[in-house]
Amino acid sequence: MNQQPSKLNLHDRLKKHAFEHALIATYNFGSRFFEDYALENFKSLQDNGNISVLLDEGEYQDLLKAAGENAESFPKLANLRYLLHPIRVPGVFHPKVFLLAAKRRGLLLIGSANFTQEGLGANAELVAAFDYEDEKSESALPLFQSALRFFEQLAERWPAEQLTSNLNTLVAEVPWLSKVASDSAASDLPVLLSNLEKPLWDQMVARLPGPAAHISVLSRFYDAQPALVDYVRDSAMAKRLTLYTQNGITTLTRAWLEVPAFADGEMEIRLCRYSDNEHFQQLHGKAYAFISGKQVVLAMGSANFTSAALRRTASNGNLEVLLCYPPVAAKQVSPKLWFDPEESAVVLREASQLQTAPDNTDEAAAPSASLLVRIAEALVEENWLKLKVDAGQVSGAASCRIVQGDHRPFFLAFETSGAGSLRCRLNEVDQKRLRAAPALAQLGVQSSGLWAPQSHPVLVTNLQDIVTGRDVRRERQIREARESPQRFMDVLTVLCSGDDEERLKQFLTYCDIPIDLPARLLGRRTPTSGVGSANGEALRILGARNLRHFEVLHEAVMDFVHRHQRRLDRHVELGTAKGIRNFLHILLTVGNLLLSQIERIVAALEADSKLEISPDRWHQVRDNLDAYYRVLNDLLQTTAIGYVDALLECTMVSKVAAEFEDGLPELDKLLDRALTNRERLLELQKNRLVVETPSGAVVGPGFFKSLLSPGRWPVFARDLRGLQNSLRMRFAA
Repeated sequence: MNQQPSKLNLHDRLKKHAFEHALIATYNFGSRFFEDYALENFKSLQDNGNISVLLDEGEYQDLLKAAGENAESFPKLANLRYLLHPIRVPGVFHPKVFLLAAKRRGLLLIGSANFTQEGLGANAELVAAFDYEDEKSESALPLFQSALRFFEQLAERWPAEQLTSNLNTLVAEVPWLSKVASDSAASDLPVLLSNLEKPLWDQMVARLPGPAAHISVLSRFYDAQPALVDYVRDSAMAKRLTLYTQNGITTLTRAWLEVPAFADGEMEIRLCRYSDNEHFQQLHGKAYAFISGKQVVLAMGSANFTSAALRRTASNGNLEVLLCYPPVAAKQVSPKLWFDPEESAVVLREASQLQTAPDNTDEAAAPSASLLVRIAEALVEENWLKLKVDAGQVSGAASCRIVQGDHRPFFLAFETSGAGSLRCRLNEVDQKRLRAAPALAQLGVQSSGLWAPQSHPVLVTNLQDIVTGRDVRRERQIREARESPQRFMDVLTVLCSGDDEERLKQFLTYCDIPIDLPARLLGRRTPTSGVGSANGEALRILGARNLRHFEVLHEAVMDFVHRHQRRLDRHVELGTAKGIRNFLHILLTVGNLLLSQIERIVAALEADSKLEISPDRWHQVRDNLDAYYRVLNDLLQTTAIGYVDALLECTMVSKVAAEFEDGLPELDKLLDRALTNRERLLELQKNRLVVETPSGAVVGPGFFKSLLSPGRWPVFARDLRGLQNSLRMRFAA
């Protein structure tokens, strides 16, 4: 650690490297600066498709209020290009942490600077920068992981579906954040402290090597009354206290000059000037230095010298963070040079010297809950606007008002979709409008042309993929599903658990596995052995509703199957060994999808002791099951005969067998599930299925002439096993 901090140009750091993910925690936020300048000029954000900005809810509401009064100030890209997520605490949400990450590189900025034009360029701030580069510069990895955990804790305590999705995407696509830190981690690396659970002051004092002979404080903002003076001195057993601040903008009051420590000379107040290349700067940095024996402990970050920042937690005060450095020799660092780099300090001796700012704008009171209802999130999903309400009771006469800039508002009726959940159906015009520009959603009552709000407005979240322009959550699910058959089924299982038929159909419609998908995506590190059990649990939870899903999804399932059968046929035409992994990827994905449909009927029959169904409905179920088993047979024939024949014409058996090595056991498991499910279906329909006919109820109606009937199944099952054995024998030869 140097005697004096070096100058850090935040613009240069944010312009230097490109990143794919960004997590930004800030008290206030300059939306126009962010959209008009940062997204255009900072390389770290230009092509970044996963940006989350977390800010104080009071500042968020002020931003929306200003935008409502002046359409020109309305954010043009909020919750379309990047996520703006408010956090509400009793005091204020006040941390300043910027985490930027790519597959092999990271940048972490922690300090006092908000993500505003002033914070990044004009104020006198204290900010620490840390870099990570895979296999080159990994010493700061533990700090990156602490910052990520901090954001995960925020998402757990103040949840939003889109924020969780953004975080999950970052974790999935940045593998180095999950690495075990090596022994090369820097010994002088600071620890990231937050007051989510414990007050910051207590945590700093606990890290001191002994009593503090002298405490130095750098802060612009102070409590109106100096109750902190005795507390901090007593808790750290400090003899002296020095406060560094800037006259004219500080909130330090004359009451601080009336404490006995000031009169006794045990507390000193230094008024400093700050500039950058002779340009005046307003102090906004916050830091603490403890001299303990011959060592110094330094901490810096977002916390001002106030009770709300230092003595309370996020449950009864502000939410803050500090970087606390390990103790260093006193000769290595001078608090005076850190807190007064221009050595401009004037020691305050008389009250007449002090010029106090009129208000504490950095820690304004949180907005009062004057409206009964609070919307935590408004999220577009396909043809629905989902509203999560975490406080208050919504009137039955209320509707959802949508405002976009200076356009005429439109109103949506809503229905209850669960505890604290509402949803509004969107027609095609509504969907188009919500994709085109940011929108505010607010609950209230429209009567005689007058609008009576019941909630504060919130920005509608409808993030669009930066590459395709389509819904970002769907695009992420599709990218994840393409990784392997296991990941495909994982996504399908999650969608099944959500019980949203429309999303399931959209997923199957848009998800394609290209024939040129890199082979590494079906690597040996992604086994599919857990597919059946995970999907089966999700289906059991849905119970009898599986029958409805089975019927509604059939057309989308068969469309997905036929699209990918054509890709398998193309592999047969090419007949090259380099395509084997992609072939197996598609084959196992299609097979598992068909098995999931078959297992829906098993789960539906298992859910109740009796399942009543009409003759026409049972006829359609039989036809669908028949189609699924026929496709499974076609897939095995394409593999065992068409594809293997084509491969062996130009490739050695040993090489083909090696490429098929991991896929064959998974194919065996898939066929075993198919055969077992038929036996289970036969037993369940005998005892639990009731078909209501004009002449009465029929229990166990049977499968008639379908492949699953006792008359046709033995031959079909024997043929399947024959193809399976033939495939094994081809490689054994």
